[in-house]
Amino acid sequence: MEIQEKPVENGAKKSKSGAWPLLIILAGVFWGSMGIFVRYLNAAGLHSMQLVELRAVFSAIIAGVAIFFYDRNLLKFKLRDWWCFAGTGIAGTVLFNTCYFVTIERVSLAVAATLMYTAPIFVTLFSVILFGEKMTKKKSACLLLAFVGCGLVSGIASDTPVMDPAGLAVGMLSGLGYGFYTLFARYALNKGYSSLTLLVHTYLFAGVAGAFITDWAGIRASFAAEGGKIWLAMLGVAFFTTIIPNLLYFVGLPHMENGKAAVLASTEPVTAALIGLLLYSEVPTILSGIGMLLVIVALTWLNVEPKQEQE
Repeated sequence: MEIQEKPVENGAKKSKSGAWPLLIILAGVFWGSMGIFVRYLNAAGLHSMQLVELRAVFSAIIAGVAIFFYDRNLLKFKLRDWWCFAGTGIAGTVLFNTCYFVTIERVSLAVAATLMYTAPIFVTLFSVILFGEKMTKKKSACLLLAFVGCGLVSGIASDTPVMDPAGLAVGMLSGLGYGFYTLFARYALNKGYSSLTLLVHTYLFAGVAGAFITDWAGIRASFAAEGGKIWLAMLGVAFFTTIIPNLLYFVGLPHMENGKAAVLASTEPVTAALIGLLLYSEVPTILSGIGMLLVIVALTWLNVEPKQEQE
């Protein structure tokens, strides 16, 4: 089945289907599993920019080959629109992933994902300015609930500091990068490009840009030492934390506003917290449990469509 999106106006097209929010929520769950692969690859000697580059290369090749045999016309784009894909690939993917992976190396998965989820703030503010989206009372309240919930999940509100100022700044930059990712993706989808086209060129631009600042010698050494295990881990990164969630996100994004999509995808830090608990004994506090509940409440409330929403 061919996946295509038509150009949308004012940032999003209206849809009564309840499936679109679910796609965004599932994308957040898949993204939230990234810490499993990052922790393993860190132990194998690969770090931040190396992982960003390998993720981009593996994803671009796999998606590119699949699309070539499926419908090679989806690989085409107009040269004047190059900035859309450069935006998602460089300003979004390279900046976002590098900062996010650095944060994961420094703190718990929940904290890293929470700092990255300052993105809805950037996305919502930029969308009001760039796309004319309305800042309703409901959207503001959901945004606040989700952000506070993410903060509680991370443990930031506890008596014990979770990270230093430099780590906090890098984590916030990952949120800004993720915000750029959503905004540039909106521009590309508004121009009528398919989710598949956006996916492959996002990681193609990211791979080309990242190639100039990547420690390739370190990558070769890690592959020589670990061999097949790293290949399997990188395939997992490409499929489960890149191709699948990005397709889900890009398919669902045209059917809702940017700010709403960003809040819906905040299932990612909750997933990261659960993985940290189950696999790495990162035991959540009572405040973390309250935070997860707040995120769920925000997601549920945001998706209740009243007959007439008051601005």
